[in-house]
Amino acid sequence: MRRKINISVNKRIIKNIKQGAEDNINKGINILNDYKEKKNEERKRRIYPETKEFSEENKKKLKPIILSFVVIILFFITYTFLEYAPILGFNIFNNKSKENVVIENLSQEKSIYKQYNNELLVYSNQLLITYDSNGRKTWEHKINENISSDIYINGIYMVIANKSNGNIYIFSGKNELTNKKIEGDIDDVYLDEKGNVAVEYSSSGYKKIITVFDKYGKNKYSAYISSSSILDIKLIDNAKKLLLVQTDSSSLTIGTKISIIDSDKAESIKEIFKLENKLVYDFKIVNDDLILVTNDSIQKYNFNTGVSNKVHSLDSNQTNYIALSDGYFAAIEANKEKFSFITNKFDNTSISNIELDVLPKYIKNSGLLTYVVSENNIAVINKWGIIVRNIDIKLPPTDIIIFNKEKSIALIYSNRIEIVKL
Repeated sequence: MRRKINISVNKRIIKNIKQGAEDNINKGINILNDYKEKKNEERKRRIYPETKEFSEENKKKLKPIILSFVVIILFFITYTFLEYAPILGFNIFNNKSKENVVIENLSQEKSIYKQYNNELLVYSNQLLITYDSNGRKTWEHKINENISSDIYINGIYMVIANKSNGNIYIFSGKNELTNKKIEGDIDDVYLDEKGNVAVEYSSSGYKKIITVFDKYGKNKYSAYISSSSILDIKLIDNAKKLLLVQTDSSSLTIGTKISIIDSDKAESIKEIFKLENKLVYDFKIVNDDLILVTNDSIQKYNFNTGVSNKVHSLDSNQTNYIALSDGYFAAIEANKEKFSFITNKFDNTSISNIELDVLPKYIKNSGLLTYVVSENNIAVINKWGIIVRNIDIKLPPTDIIIFNKEKSIALIYSNRIEIVKL
């Protein structure tokens, strides 16, 4: 017979054993948590080693960088201010008290005066000479023939054309790139900012030819057009297209037609716009708009929409002078016995309107400044109607050449040139 054995275990002992096991587990968890926290701290120190000491050290390193950055910004602001201060009407260096620079003993026979590379260009007796704003000669180049026509300049490019024999010379800066001979009688030359040249000429076979060359004289294409008089040509899209302004005598009245010649279809002319009984005296392309000065108004034609509208009316009895600039036009208008200098945007919004004491002899516009020439004075007025300077003169100059980024002008007289700094 099997005997049943009873084992009696003290409950207190079991409790102690259980409590000890829990304590050991908690200690293990705490050790594991401490280990993880330690590892995290080490990882943070590896990735973000910035302590207070590190932060202070980097601040010391950043100080000269920040200081240099501030100095550069201040230099840029100062330079910009000094560069444009004369145009805005701030006379920092009081140039009014300085004497004008005079260049004398110049031969006036067939002399030509232009602005080229921000300097004054003078052509005379087969010599091209440039002067800086202090009257110092900076460049001299001899042309091996007397030029009987004009000099054409756009940016850094210059073309000299001799209409009497068909020779043209193309320059970039102060370097002659090439020269060519046109087989025909040159009527006019047109130049864009890329150095592309369009020559309008006639030959025995054709009444009117327009040939386009690149800046090295390479023939790009030619167009053959009718004998209608060409008023102006504009090279657009790197000379891939030509904008033609021609007189139109197809009706009983003489008007103006605007056409486009595409280099891919140089044989055809696409008429885009016609002005009945109006002649165009000046025009300018501004973004997608063609701005035209006619005998009685300023017109705006949009290339994309084909829509034209009148911007401003011109009365021959009231409007004496008008000039197109970038984004605005300037005009001298008369109202009874008073004269006003106005500047308007091309939507005819007024920018400025100031009264003048007398009717000027003529005006000359360049960028932000307009030079209003009267008998004994030249008023230099900026786009916003601020009189930047009044220049006293004894006689009106025959011409004014604006150079040195609009900060200097050359007054052209019969026997001398006077350079005035703004």
